[in-house]
Amino acid sequence: MKIVSPETMKRIDKRTMDEFGINSRILMENAGKGCAEYIRDHILPRKGNVICFSGTGNNGGDGFVIARWLAHWHYPVQVVLLGNPEKMTEESRANLELCNQMDIEVIRTWDVISVRRLSETVEKSACVIDAIFGIGFKGKLEDYAIEAVNVINAHASLIVSIDIPSGLDSFTGNSETCVHAHYTLTLGAWKYGLILNKGMSYCGSTHLIDIGLPDKYFGEEQSAELLAREDVIFPARNRLNHKGSYGRIAVIAGSPGFAGAALMSSKACLRAGAGLVTLFYPKGMEMVFAGKVMELMTRIIPQKDEDMYDNESLLEMLEPFDVLLIGPGIGKGEKIQALVSYLLKYWSKPMVIDADGLNSLAADSSMLFHLKGKPIILTPHMGEFSRLAGITVDELENDIIGQLSKFVQTWGTQVLLKSSTTIYADDKHMDFIVTGNDGLATGGSGDVLAGIITSFIGQHLPIHQAAPAASWLLGKTAEGLARIRQTPSILPTDVIDALFVNEYLD
Repeated sequence: MKIVSPETMKRIDKRTMDEFGINSRILMENAGKGCAEYIRDHILPRKGNVICFSGTGNNGGDGFVIARWLAHWHYPVQVVLLGNPEKMTEESRANLELCNQMDIEVIRTWDVISVRRLSETVEKSACVIDAIFGIGFKGKLEDYAIEAVNVINAHASLIVSIDIPSGLDSFTGNSETCVHAHYTLTLGAWKYGLILNKGMSYCGSTHLIDIGLPDKYFGEEQSAELLAREDVIFPARNRLNHKGSYGRIAVIAGSPGFAGAALMSSKACLRAGAGLVTLFYPKGMEMVFAGKVMELMTRIIPQKDEDMYDNESLLEMLEPFDVLLIGPGIGKGEKIQALVSYLLKYWSKPMVIDADGLNSLAADSSMLFHLKGKPIILTPHMGEFSRLAGITVDELENDIIGQLSKFVQTWGTQVLLKSSTTIYADDKHMDFIVTGNDGLATGGSGDVLAGIITSFIGQHLPIHQAAPAASWLLGKTAEGLARIRQTPSILPTDVIDALFVNEYLD
């Protein structure tokens, strides 16, 4: 499914009107009727009182169309017009007039006291439709709008937001005050703000309403993919293949106190289908790793002395391998930075850099110059990415798409930015992955993900397919586990053992 910025959505709307000759009244009618049908068929099949809060812009016009159609189907409907009527768009004004002709009650208000008096009416309604502000909203709500949002949130038993909850920034997903919808019916395409930052928690169950925009425009404009099951590509399997067909993978991981990261990433690599996995670990940890994963081979990272690894010898040892994962639990310090820097310069095959590997990059930003054009993917969480990009977490949250795009363009690399909404980005692709739950909010989940990504690359998926597919699978597996146990009890090792369980992929 396509997901776009509000600016891209506006351009597509305009192109549809200018090039296809579909005027804004028709688009508004398509939007409003589509939403009304969804409300009738899926949200409120039994006819109950509906109150529609409409603003003076085109989002409000969509609300008037919804009110008209619900009234046509004999739902008791009231409309609250919020804002200065003199600021109404032409399309909204025309649809408000049609509501008047249908004798739908219209309450006009834009002061705090009058809005507050609507509390009892909202409380008695079966459904409140939020069509106050759409994707054009930015900044802060005015006092009367804040009061409307507070009344709706406090007193409505069922809230349906149109396009996006009013008060939510459609680009960033940030908000000081916004409607907390049970359902959001988004128009034409998903918008970034629906799933970024706290967007998902405010949108409730989100559904796409087709309003008749030409599909080809989404391909021609800058748009991204919201990954669904049909978009996910897993490595191909063939019964005639042998273990070498599915990748020879090297994992450089682990240090005293962090053996678990090495074991989880390596085992996830195997469980996701890798043919051969070898763990390279620091000298002195032989007994820690001995026999822990029977299918895993192990090697010691060669050292020149106590303060430095023998990076040249290690590179020779890595020659037979197809893909390299470096970072989980490997530790920090000068010898780790020297190791990462050396491999960045001289390792030419695919590489996944995670955890402490990313910390080394952040500690010496000159290493970033070695990323350009290489088959390398970085897998940071929000804090790690902020350090890599030299920005604060607040700066990142206020412009996730912009900062991520700038980074991949500047350094010519691939990034999987991990969060409740995970984003894959390179210079040609951007994918959003929203599978998962709070069961993944446990140390080790990132190590598991890094292992799956590395495994998929070793099984011949290109990075731009391997990383999103791995993230989708991790989240979907956690969702599947939540069917049989509560999310607080889900461990990363549970996720590893449940990978590719058929019933969890439905």
